[in-house]
Amino acid sequence: DLAALRREGWDVDILAHVRRGGRVLGLCGGFQILGRRIADPLGLEGPPGAAAGLGLLDVETTLAPVKILARSEWRAAGSDQPVRGYEIHMGRTAGPGCDRPLLLGAGRADGAVSADGRVMGCYLHGLLAADGFRASLLGRIRALGASARGVAKRSEVRPAPTPRGTAKAAEIIAIGASTGGIHALSQLFAGLPKRLGVPILVTQHLPSSFMEVFARQLRMASGYETLVAEDDTLLQPNVILLAPGDAHMTVVRRAGRYRIRLDRTPQTSGCTPSVDPMFASLAAVAGGHALGVVLSGMGRDGTEGAARLVAAGGSVLAQDEASCAVWGMPRAIAEAGLAAAILPPGEIACRIAASVRGETRR
Repeated sequence: DLAALRREGWDVDILAHVRRGGRVLGLCGGFQILGRRIADPLGLEGPPGAAAGLGLLDVETTLAPVKILARSEWRAAGSDQPVRGYEIHMGRTAGPGCDRPLLLGAGRADGAVSADGRVMGCYLHGLLAADGFRASLLGRIRALGASARGVAKRSEVRPAPTPRGTAKAAEIIAIGASTGGIHALSQLFAGLPKRLGVPILVTQHLPSSFMEVFARQLRMASGYETLVAEDDTLLQPNVILLAPGDAHMTVVRRAGRYRIRLDRTPQTSGCTPSVDPMFASLAAVAGGHALGVVLSGMGRDGTEGAARLVAAGGSVLAQDEASCAVWGMPRAIAEAGLAAAILPPGEIACRIAASVRGETRR
């Protein structure tokens, strides 16, 4: 579960949610993930070893071969609210965080609560079925939300204070997206000129089986010829190339012309296709003549490649939080200080057109 959570980028979103003052409740395996460490010395759920948790609760879990399966009754700590459910888990969770348990029983306790009360976890399945506990928890969340709105807007991330990249005209546009990206791409292409005059690369997190359908979708939305990239495909003006679902789309330059090279090397983001190698390859072959765009998506894919692209003189635009389905990938770009601008898709389209003309707008 922890590996899958990191692969999809949920760890970044959960940690950012807590930094912004949000609350998190983890049940069973979720409780273990919120701790500092999960040890599996016997290899019960994979190779023997240990993995770092999210570190939001001051506890550690050690898996054991005996599985606990039991119905149990508790009351929420600090109240008389009864809660009933069942436990099904392996191992033991302990640490200073357990000194602040979430649930109390007859001479026993379960779970842990962070010192600020914002993060909590326990092993009891069915916890939220208890009307009193659920009403109390939702009441605290609503009060927290109202307080946060009264203090400040949810996001205060701003573009880099100094211009990023150069005034060189963009020769290649490279767009990365994940969850919510298909809708954002449709909005972006609706705002582009019908003939932009440069090739457009799109890496969207989708499996291979969806790529041909996605290509038809983008062709209708954009009016541009849209193809799934293959090895050695030539980049051409006014043609959209899509990363196939089983490989990363990178760019090489031979005899003065840009061509696609498909790469299946595992990436740190865990994504295939990944935005990082696309941006990194453009940093190497196009530098300041490449413009990157990061749209709605979960996790941090694209951030490493964007750093290399910006260092090579290129620029990167990020979608703004208000228009995103998931402000994960664009937020990572913004918080790293890599975004030349943070805009909704329609305005990103205007910036792309300006960049192709060699204009730099702040």
